[in-house]
Amino acid sequence: MSKDNSPTQSLKSLDSVAVNELGAADPVLRPPPGKLLISNVTPLSTLHERDNGVHLLVICHGLYGNPSHTNYLAEQYSQTYPDLVVLNASSFSTDLTFDGIDVCGERLIDEITHFQSENKVKRISFLGYSLGGLIIRYVIGRLYANKFFDSVQPMNFVTMATPHLGVSGHPAWIANYICYRSGRQCTFTDDEYGAPLLWVLTDPSLPFMQGLRQFQKIVIAANVYGDRTVPYLTASIRTENPYDHVPTTPIDPTNPVIVRPASEPVIKSMAETALANAETVARVSLFLGLIMPVVLVVWSIMGPVGYYQSRKAHSRYTKSSGDATAPPGGAAVDPANIARLKEAARELDGLAGKDEEWRRRMVAAFEAELGSRLHRVDVMLGEWKHTHAFIVARHPKTHAAGKPAVAHVVSLFLQEHPEQK
Repeated sequence: MSKDNSPTQSLKSLDSVAVNELGAADPVLRPPPGKLLISNVTPLSTLHERDNGVHLLVICHGLYGNPSHTNYLAEQYSQTYPDLVVLNASSFSTDLTFDGIDVCGERLIDEITHFQSENKVKRISFLGYSLGGLIIRYVIGRLYANKFFDSVQPMNFVTMATPHLGVSGHPAWIANYICYRSGRQCTFTDDEYGAPLLWVLTDPSLPFMQGLRQFQKIVIAANVYGDRTVPYLTASIRTENPYDHVPTTPIDPTNPVIVRPASEPVIKSMAETALANAETVARVSLFLGLIMPVVLVVWSIMGPVGYYQSRKAHSRYTKSSGDATAPPGGAAVDPANIARLKEAARELDGLAGKDEEWRRRMVAAFEAELGSRLHRVDVMLGEWKHTHAFIVARHPKTHAAGKPAVAHVVSLFLQEHPEQK
């Protein structure tokens, strides 16, 4: 493996962490980080003057995304907290996100390391949108294993519409078809670590969950309805949907998009039920008659393009590692843990509901390890619109309905350790 002499090389000794669970990642998979988005009141050139250190917020976009998808989020944090420094991840965009949660995580570690080499970081927070939430969970584990948090305080961990429990149904088929390693990792079809990476990130005995436990505030935001990419259960880390039995009700009337389950079910009259059923039939007919043909045309074009980009990702990965079945060196779990993970996977082999059992175990692990510290934010942006992009106001004009959700999540941000106030 060639030595990485770029200015974005990993944290000192990151290639030989104390616990010897993680090794060095292959630099071939690492494009140099792009432009960093910094708080508009704190130019990058003046950050080094902050002798006491800065609070760095790392924001990570999702699958086939780019930093523009999270620009509105970054701007809102910068405007609300002028002393906060925001790094909007830019070293993996569009088809580079197919390379794997772990590979993208290694690239993000390089961005953080590059920033830290020029600025003193006192506190750090993470926000991940969609796949970005899984990427930051990976990064946190890597940093924790290298004792990064011995000198930098972990503060806020936030995810928005993140598939913590993977994806299923049609999104899973598409993910496997065009999203290469990232798709496999989100559908429990990867085994490079002995068990699916989503379980590796959740296993209480590994650095990923251990690192997550260090954060002072943990916020999980999920769309209650309308997110056909990342449905409610996987985004909110639940096995049962409370909204199957009762309707939503606003927590605060001044911001009605933030909801909780109503205390009692609403009993509709026969006329109301008939009207609702007629509306559903009309919407489905509209979808099948007008929207579905457009979707098929778009898919007939984008499907082959996506497959080609997936093959490109495969070529990048095999060129770097020399083995399409081995994880990047920087993410290698030690042999003892791999053996243990393989045994856990063997227990579920052949089980008809294997994926659901993985999800059940993951939810149980989250509840056991984090429990009441999990601050779930349920967002109601409509039942029929595709709310995945709205929750972060990906395009502020088109997705303006999601701005109140962003405002609420931003308001939960913890600037200082509670004991230091």
